[in-house]
Amino acid sequence: MDALDARILRALIWGQALWPLSGDPRTSFSAMARKLGVDEGTIRNRVRRSHRSGFISGWRTILNPSLVGGGEIAVWLDVGYPATQDEVLEAARLVPGAILLNRYHGKTLCIVLRYHDAYEAKLATELLLRIARAEWRVVGRIPFPACNLRLTATDRAVLRALHGDPRKPSATVARELGVSTRTVRRRLERLVEGRAVFAFPAPNPKAPTGTLMGGLFLTCAPDRKKEVDEAVRKRLEEHIWHVFHMLPYAPGGFHPTFYNLFLPNLAMAPEILRWAHDLPGVAECRLELVEDIETRFGIFDDELERLAAAT
Repeated sequence: MDALDARILRALIWGQALWPLSGDPRTSFSAMARKLGVDEGTIRNRVRRSHRSGFISGWRTILNPSLVGGGEIAVWLDVGYPATQDEVLEAARLVPGAILLNRYHGKTLCIVLRYHDAYEAKLATELLLRIARAEWRVVGRIPFPACNLRLTATDRAVLRALHGDPRKPSATVARELGVSTRTVRRRLERLVEGRAVFAFPAPNPKAPTGTLMGGLFLTCAPDRKKEVDEAVRKRLEEHIWHVFHMLPYAPGGFHPTFYNLFLPNLAMAPEILRWAHDLPGVAECRLELVEDIETRFGIFDDELERLAAAT
């Protein structure tokens, strides 16, 4: 993975908003090419290579959790003795709504929980922290945009048809549903403009060759967030393929941010960490190397099945 791969993945997956995922999951390769100043064929080939190599092993169409009054939180922790990473991950798999289980080299984990009941999410978080005997922990709220759309039966059918392939051609969806292609396109435009739908990828950190996957974790005061983000972007832009912005879990807390990176070698990691420690406004700084990412698509599939069955 090189600097161009990082730029393409940012445009495809993230889109450089404060939200965790691109606000337009069906952006065309031609539009991406114009934005990035790269030939469309190059972008198409790079995206295909990401899939063929197994780096992106699959996609799901997901709902904006605010559409159903829910949300997502990320629980970062260091596992404390005598607990183990395996024990904590096994417990997390039993928690309803655990969509991402990220293991880092050493004792760090990140568990992303998707919830419909904030109180149950709070209890699940406290349980995981207790099981982990967490020596260090940070909990952040994941900022999805507000969404007030009321979904029609056709909207729900379109979403269900796209559940395993957010970029499925509109004509294919139209044939599956027995409606016009124009109807599908109009429904999708409404869903995208209303921030109701996103595309969620499953990255495999073991797939890239000649590249380490890691991430820079920072916390900073709210009034320094923009300044810190800009400094990191300028310094690490060729390595950043996604930025995981979070909001403080409690009012008045620090803003956590995780910058997902492709690193060409291990020696670069301590260099980045030393530089980041000296950034004005940074309260805490860590650099983690990714060992494994478990993406649990079944939760999104269940949501769309329930949505499609709704009257």
